[in-house]
Amino acid sequence: MLIGYHPHSEKLIQKLPEDGRKIILTRDPWNSPYWEEQNISGLCWPMHAIPLSGVSGFRISALSYRVRRSAILSIPKSHLDRKRDFHLKSDAVLQTRYPLYAFQVRGLRPDLEVELLDLETENDPEKAFIGHHQVPEHGHHLHLHPGEMVPVSALGFYGWATREQDEEAHLMVRNFHYPESIWCNNLERGLARRWEEYRVGVHVRQENNLLQVWMAGADQDDHLVRVSASFISQAGVEDHMNVLFSKQIEFIRNHLP
Repeated sequence: MLIGYHPHSEKLIQKLPEDGRKIILTRDPWNSPYWEEQNISGLCWPMHAIPLSGVSGFRISALSYRVRRSAILSIPKSHLDRKRDFHLKSDAVLQTRYPLYAFQVRGLRPDLEVELLDLETENDPEKAFIGHHQVPEHGHHLHLHPGEMVPVSALGFYGWATREQDEEAHLMVRNFHYPESIWCNNLERGLARRWEEYRVGVHVRQENNLLQVWMAGADQDDHLVRVSASFISQAGVEDHMNVLFSKQIEFIRNHLP
């Protein structure tokens, strides 16, 4: 049985024998003919890159632990100013592939030029870049706390996907399942799906015996909407965040010039 994997998930598939795994380089692997062409029975893929509604014909059979927790800002020397927010000088150009990061940066540093790339366009090594991995050519990297930059929902979780009818593959990848990941992953993706028109990102952490939740989104005019809250238990978290985000939207509407 051959398992395909995303290039950034190598750490997770080390327990598989080398002849049981295969790197997958496409950004859109979700169709049966592609799996048949690659001769794979399962796929280890970042959850933030899987559609919020799931993919017809496939299922997430297992979830990984959280591999990373922050968006990463990579800055070339020509754009660096350590005294400014995000360590970016005022005429810096910042690239990203994620609208969530673009409108957060524009809301917090409107003096910066932000370029939104599609998935097929490589970033310019002469410009700053915010994503989920360091740009090797850049000498300065910031791992941004969600209080500074709310990351895309389910960042750092990897899903082990199989075809819906393939019970053998499903049972095999269940060996890599971390049940404790389910609640955070479901909350983040559930809130993002509920507020999809606002292009919401959600991040959950447990710190100092508290559950902390951050949400960020934007309306159609790119007005930034950000909220956060702390909880002592999981009970009622999703409902509370829905109310909080809804009230913040109303507040912004009522106070726009």
